[in-house]
Amino acid sequence: MNIPLNIDIQQILLHLINFAILFIILYLVLYKPVKKFLAKREQYYADMDQAAKDKLAAAEATEAEYKLRMEDAEKELAAKRAEMLKAIDAEAEALQQEARIKAEQIIEEGRRAAQIEHDKIIEESQDEIQQLAIEAAKKLVTDDPYEQFLGLAEEGEGSR
Repeated sequence: MNIPLNIDIQQILLHLINFAILFIILYLVLYKPVKKFLAKREQYYADMDQAAKDKLAAAEATEAEYKLRMEDAEKELAAKRAEMLKAIDAEAEALQQEARIKAEQIIEEGRRAAQIEHDKIIEESQDEIQQLAIEAAKKLVTDDPYEQFLGLAEEGEGSR
């Protein structure tokens, strides 16, 4: 069989069969394992990506839960702080009231002591005035006023 242009059909078919055998061998030896390896690798990374997404979602949920807990704790702390401030204000008011009462008692005791001292001084001064009046009356009764005048005059001249 001789075809023009020197083409041998038997050679072409032989080359086609060789190519088909090579293709099948390469498909079975290289393509299938590489494709299987790539599929496993793709699945591995897809699983890793899914696990990371799951962990991220869990972390976000935990973060949201912690934020809620923190807000609740802050509210609770604010309530306790307000309660403590009210208690401190009440205690401070009670201490101030107690201090006012003690101050009033001290002032009252001071007034009483001052009044007692005043009465004592008045009484003593009245006793002294009585003694002076008695002595003056004795001098007036016993001594002659004219002689007293002369005695005082003589003392006045001696002091000049």
